[in-house]
Amino acid sequence: MKKKIMILILAAAMTVSAAGCGEKQAANDEKDNVTFESLAEEVAEKEEDVTSVSTDMDVNVTLGMSTGEEGDGTLETAVHLTGTVDAFISPDIKTKGDMTMEMKMLGMTLPVKTQQYIVVEDGKCISYAQSDEQDDWTRTELDVNDNIIQSQSDLKVFKAVQEGKLTGTLEDAVEKVENKDCYVVNVQVTGDYVGNIISQAIGELAGGGDVDWSKYATTVKYYIDVNEKLPVKMSADMAEMVAGAFEETDMGAEVQVPDCTVDITFSNYNNVEDFQIPEEAKNAENTGE
Repeated sequence: MKKKIMILILAAAMTVSAAGCGEKQAANDEKDNVTFESLAEEVAEKEEDVTSVSTDMDVNVTLGMSTGEEGDGTLETAVHLTGTVDAFISPDIKTKGDMTMEMKMLGMTLPVKTQQYIVVEDGKCISYAQSDEQDDWTRTELDVNDNIIQSQSDLKVFKAVQEGKLTGTLEDAVEKVENKDCYVVNVQVTGDYVGNIISQAIGELAGGGDVDWSKYATTVKYYIDVNEKLPVKMSADMAEMVAGAFEETDMGAEVQVPDCTVDITFSNYNNVEDFQIPEEAKNAENTGE
């Protein structure tokens, strides 16, 4: 289960000088001419030219499962996933990820580090992964229409806003994030846009059940670079969405989801260093779909 979570899941201190404060004031003044709709359109247009991006991920999930014949006990499991993913989106789709997962349960902490490559070849999405639990590489074919590459680069949400499929709001103040002045927008996003960040992990935890993410929605906060008009960071609380997913499954026990947060920081737009998949990974035995 831990390996599947790691395979399929795919966030700086702020310093403000006198000059920085002046830049932020100028950004706030400029914001008077910006609306949510105009900003979303600019972001969608800029994202069309993105060919590569790096993402730093920080995902926290806490689950409580009822135990005992009367369901009067609770078994709590906490999962903390961090890592960096370099993604090439065009012309060829491929990613490289270095992830660390800590699972806490029954007073024990189980850390797992995983290196993963994902490529799209001949209409198939292929994952190559190796963890510190297992020296050998594994090869797994994923559904090319439900892979995590687009969720990592997050290049669909603002296009959907531009097309009138999603709505949102622009906050009044400009904030400093990763030492950049950023507009702050809140987008009402349905699960079919962001659910794939955690869908495979939840599917495994819930006994492999399929989840119709389109039935759920959450608010995602985006921090948009004032100058570049590209996302710097996204944050979302997905607890209600994940709780709804568990209601669809037959777990044989009630599951509470008190916490599920996702923070993703974006960098190196169109400047990701190229990489090659190791030969030992390419030669790995196919573990199926």
